[in-house]
Amino acid sequence: MSNFAVYLIILLVVAAIVVFLCIYAYNKRLDKVTSGEVRDTHSTIPEPGTAVGTIYRIVLILIVIMLFFSLSTANGKLTAMQNDIDSLERSVSSLSNQVYDLEQKLSENGKRVGNTNVEVLDPDYEARTAEVRFSADLKEYTEGMEVVLNLNGRKVELKEAAPGTYSGQFTAGFFEEFADPRLSMNDHGRICSEEVDFPEYLFWNFIPVPNLECKLESDVSASGKLKYEGWYRILVDHPQDIESVSVTYVTNGGREIRRMDMTKEVLERQEITLEDGMDPEKYLALRIELITKQGIKVEDQQVIIFEASPEYEGADYLRILDLQGNLLWEDPYRS
Repeated sequence: MSNFAVYLIILLVVAAIVVFLCIYAYNKRLDKVTSGEVRDTHSTIPEPGTAVGTIYRIVLILIVIMLFFSLSTANGKLTAMQNDIDSLERSVSSLSNQVYDLEQKLSENGKRVGNTNVEVLDPDYEARTAEVRFSADLKEYTEGMEVVLNLNGRKVELKEAAPGTYSGQFTAGFFEEFADPRLSMNDHGRICSEEVDFPEYLFWNFIPVPNLECKLESDVSASGKLKYEGWYRILVDHPQDIESVSVTYVTNGGREIRRMDMTKEVLERQEITLEDGMDPEKYLALRIELITKQGIKVEDQQVIIFEASPEYEGADYLRILDLQGNLLWEDPYRS
């Protein structure tokens, strides 16, 4: 039982005793008046109703005071408990990070493959292939050990270029997918395989694919129109390969609102203010069309303003085409 409950019971018992004594004293006085022992003059003993009402008010006031102090105490305890919980959460988070770092170190210590390096050489835009040079440093190696890079069933034999360093060169397509690259090591009959870093698609290394940086706000007006404001910036790697960039504002059903040349703004990494008065419907998307000097077209469409509804789903995509409009690659996660 809490301290507040104990104090409340004691207070009620004392109030009941006081009420009982007042009623008892009042009745004794009435008996004396009736028997003629005293005259019915003004008395300091209150009537039972008055006594009960007064004591009731006093009890309520005391209960309110007790509640105030109890709530203050409880609030202080809750604040202290919340601080303890926050401290515990920080400790748990720090411990989790330490455990993760320890797991990573243990995992790295258990691997035979150290540093790896991938170089994409001389892209051939007509054949859409490139020479790839791959090298790996091994922590443990023996003379005559066989090392092979496995790429989706393709086996690339690596030769020892320096003590512990194995490298090889091969031709691969721009849009060829390498989902599970592994390095196999045959140490005189003792075979092991480890996952290694290798780009999933080579084209990310040399084709300028746009990235969007933005600060945008939107709301729906009382009339149901989509309101918006803010800016965006189009960022690209390898800007020296850009021939032109255009931006088209798109809304429901692929309806084009406005198309503009943004080559200068992209090359100079300028902020582009979102124009007023475009009156989009359920969403507003940017369709960025980037053409490279080598005859590659990149189309990147992203919804940037939308209502809280799924009606814009499927409007995002990232595609790479040739100048005749033939699809060369499409992002499977945005189509």
